[in-house]
Amino acid sequence: MKNNKIRYGQEFDARLSELDVEIFCFMYDKRDEGRDVDHESRRRGWDVYRHGGKRMSRWFHFCNIVDMMWNGYGGEPRRRSTVEWNEWTDRMLRAMLNHDVVALAGCASSGKSFAAAIYAIVMFVCAPTESLVLITSTSIKGAQLRVWKTVSQYWGVLPDDLQMGDMVYSKAMVRGRDAAGKFNDSIGIQIVAAGSGSEKEAYEKLIGVKQERLYLIADELPQLPRAVTEAALGNMVHGSNKEKQNFKFTAMGNPSLMTDAFGIVAEPKEGWDTVSEADVEWETADGVVLRFDAEQSPNLRDGTNYPWYPTIEAIKKAKARWGAKSLMFYRQYRAFWFKEAATETIYHENEVISYYGMKPYDAERDGDIKTERRVGAADPAYTQGGDEFPFLAGRVITTVKGGVFLEVLGGEALQENDDSDKPRSHRMVANLQALCSKWGIEPQYFGYDATGAGVAFRDVVVSEWSMLPKEVMFGEKASSRYAGVSDQRSSYDVYANRVSELWVKGKGLLRENHLRGIPLRVLDQMCCRRYDTKTRSGQGKKVKVESKVDMKSREGSSPDWADTFFILIEVCIMNGLLIDVEYENVSKRSEVDWSGAIAKHDLISNTTLSHE
Repeated sequence: MKNNKIRYGQEFDARLSELDVEIFCFMYDKRDEGRDVDHESRRRGWDVYRHGGKRMSRWFHFCNIVDMMWNGYGGEPRRRSTVEWNEWTDRMLRAMLNHDVVALAGCASSGKSFAAAIYAIVMFVCAPTESLVLITSTSIKGAQLRVWKTVSQYWGVLPDDLQMGDMVYSKAMVRGRDAAGKFNDSIGIQIVAAGSGSEKEAYEKLIGVKQERLYLIADELPQLPRAVTEAALGNMVHGSNKEKQNFKFTAMGNPSLMTDAFGIVAEPKEGWDTVSEADVEWETADGVVLRFDAEQSPNLRDGTNYPWYPTIEAIKKAKARWGAKSLMFYRQYRAFWFKEAATETIYHENEVISYYGMKPYDAERDGDIKTERRVGAADPAYTQGGDEFPFLAGRVITTVKGGVFLEVLGGEALQENDDSDKPRSHRMVANLQALCSKWGIEPQYFGYDATGAGVAFRDVVVSEWSMLPKEVMFGEKASSRYAGVSDQRSSYDVYANRVSELWVKGKGLLRENHLRGIPLRVLDQMCCRRYDTKTRSGQGKKVKVESKVDMKSREGSSPDWADTFFILIEVCIMNGLLIDVEYENVSKRSEVDWSGAIAKHDLISNTTLSHE
């Protein structure tokens, strides 16, 4: 017994430090968790609790570890950096300890990066030969300004015996040592730059990672590819030794979209309509979300003066600048997903979610299928400002209840075949013909943008495929159809051009509950394109969406996928599969049986149609 000591009711080798004891109780003690006390009581009664004969809570031991490493408690020398405990820091760290998947939705300067850095270092030091902590960021440089900056600061003040790895500043990593004492890149703390490159590259950086104890801290997740979330919730869960510890995933960010990489992690278990900005915590399918609203910070609630939290003056200035109900204020200060339609964009994700626009067709919800017709659309990459050549396939369903739904079934970006000797347009038309055959789409139920240079493309379509596919002219003036169900003005009196009409008309179909299966990449572009009302002499104000060139300059990409989706809608309207208020000029090429086409339009639309 002379070489042993009793701590928390257990016997330890006297050569072990008090920090070693706390680490054992935190990581490996199999007894039921014991008492939890506040920080003041814990520090004041340190020796009493250690010699009290009982194990304390994991949180109690974790806090002791932090205090010993940085705050100079428990007989350890004081370091140059200290950890200041407060309500927000406690909530963040407790959640990361108690849940496998945690989303920290914080206002700017809420301390997310600080809490994540402390958590990363402690978890590695507690099991240095079998832990890998990955911290994602948009770039190495970006990480060095946020989480990694704090990791470097707090790692650098640890004594040599606790620096159980080699800090490589140029690579933003702590290279760990294995059980044999050799440096090993598969353990330690590392930055993973996931903000550049393709979704596939981001996914592949993460899915093959394995370690006995594996942690992923996703910083700036709203700005990262969804592949990060897909990898974390899909494949990385298999990268840990579950007998020792489940995979641990911490997502952090200023809330942006409910459908981005962060929003997917944070989606409430019962749906977005079950939470509001009054909620500061909720369950998800995989874990928990914690919100940190600047207007509820410790400084404002308790009268404390932590210098990193937003001040009341900063909050007032932000409200004056952007407005209390603005998208920017909600992201940077309220830390909540903005549910009100943004006035500068045509669509907002909340309305798409509210009307089940992203959900697949569901017979139980929408009704049993009576008839189904396959449809398709493409936006050739010859248009001004375009990036890709997207193709979308869908189906129009009519139900026994009389409902009509357009559901997107899938899509892909057409790739050129460099091995072919044919001109590019001919190769692309052949690809489209093959895709329509694959999806069961008849030529008359396929459409494409034939604006500008598309006239030449149309000639290839007609000569090598069929005259039946529908040409949609984005560059024309708006049509003579009614502007809306309750607006009997002609569309050309309301919209500045055809593209504006096509984009805005989709809102009616969405709100009338006709759209299903909208892909994420389509939704992203739908929610980014802005509009304005332009005054035209003698004609009043008209709605005009921004050009592809302007959107690409602002967002970095053009709305090719969303354009394709609106072409798909137009194809359905032109074929009488979806109801527009009035469609006067039905092309004689709509169907081989022209009289049948007219009869079908009359039956469904109950309008008087004319043809040329």
